[in-house]
Amino acid sequence: MTIQHRNSFHEFDAIYYLQQFVEHDRIVIIWSDALVLPSQKLQYRAQSHMTITSSGSHPTSGCVVHTNIKLYRKSDGVELNQLPESTKKAHNMALGALSAEMRRFWQAEQRRKDISLLNNT
Repeated sequence: MTIQHRNSFHEFDAIYYLQQFVEHDRIVIIWSDALVLPSQKLQYRAQSHMTITSSGSHPTSGCVVHTNIKLYRKSDGVELNQLPESTKKAHNMALGALSAEMRRFWQAEQRRKDISLLNNT
């Protein structure tokens, strides 16, 4: 994946994982993203899970969603404040890309839920 930041382009390797488990009383969705910038020896990971259960007060028409997201950064033992300026820019781009991926996921999930609600009325 190539990401443009101001006047420069950076090449990232990206890996995505998504799995859903449907249980008797809940749905669990697990996902993970990894962005690697080989030229700067940086790696970013997001590990997340979401649990969807029926609402206690409105079990047939409502649900409760709990989400846990953890972000990780690895830079071969170098602290962020010791990185060169070009690497700091790449760091900001990678975090921006992860944020955009999460935002797109939640927007798509919300649209899917809205369509599901419309179809059930």
